Amino acid sequence: MKKNNSPEMKLVNSFEKYCNQNNDFTFIHKETGKQANHMDVECTYNNEYIRLEAKAKTSNFYQAVLLIFGDILKGRELSLANNNYNYKVSYGILIPEANEIDFKKQWENISKKDWKSFGEKYNVCYVIVCDVNKSDVNIYDWKNYI
Repeated sequence: MKKNNSPEMKLVNSFEKYCNQNNDFTFIHKETGKQANHMDVECTYNNEYIRLEAKAKTSNFYQAVLLIFGDILKGRELSLANNNYNYKVSYGILIPEANEIDFKKQWENISKKDWKSFGEKYNVCYVIVCDVNKSDVNIYDWKNYI
């Protein structure tokens, strides 16, 4: 995730605002910069500790789609921002509603079997789509998203 007013930071800030207004989520942490010690976003939801990779507007959605998988794998090795919760740790992605169609078109090029296998093997459970303007979200189950 980039710093300052980047599209990713706006996405994360909008998601944080949603979490702070919604009792289903507890927003724990956001991280910026390439030398991050944690995933982009960490929160609790449904008695799970969720670690999210945030991706926003990009000129190359194909590359961004591939980076998400690598960033999730890399993020699994990073420390938890707050390990005081005794919740199961799950992973997911956070994308803006405005670019959802572009991301989804690229993900549909991945075989559904590989998509589901990645989610099962690495406990990737969620695709969270955030409307940056309204600070509203839709939560999707990873295995049924594409």
